[in-house]
Amino acid sequence: GIPEARRMTNAREPVEQVQLSPDRRWFVYNTAESGRSEVYLASVDTAERLQISVSGGVQATWRGDGREIYFLTLDADLYSVAIQPGPPLPRAGTPKLLFKTALPVTSAVIEQYRPSDDGQKFLFCLPLTSVLREPLRMLLNWRARLEEAREAQ
Repeated sequence: GIPEARRMTNAREPVEQVQLSPDRRWFVYNTAESGRSEVYLASVDTAERLQISVSGGVQATWRGDGREIYFLTLDADLYSVAIQPGPPLPRAGTPKLLFKTALPVTSAVIEQYRPSDDGQKFLFCLPLTSVLREPLRMLLNWRARLEEAREAQ
């Protein structure tokens, strides 16, 4: 049958952007219990948790092997945290700045990036307002122009 539903966190504020670890033993999420969004790592079995971000964080996600977590600060900087497995909770390293992003604002509810499985590449979704607007240019009848250029040589 269907397993019985149970509470996964003891958070007093809404839990957002939940991401399950690759081995399905842990999950990360953000909540604003402290007055600002912070990233937490919790056990699927016990709901024990530890805070991952230090001065605000959202959009946590896992490297493909579960040994690193990435998150955005509220200033749109991308950080990584090394994760060492261990009961009852993994040990988390100190957050390290990877780079500043071009995101004009970070969101506590909308995903704005995805890492590659190895954590070497990141794909960001930027709003159109943050991109330099160039006019659309279309070249018509390009085959005839190509022939003209060849004959001119």
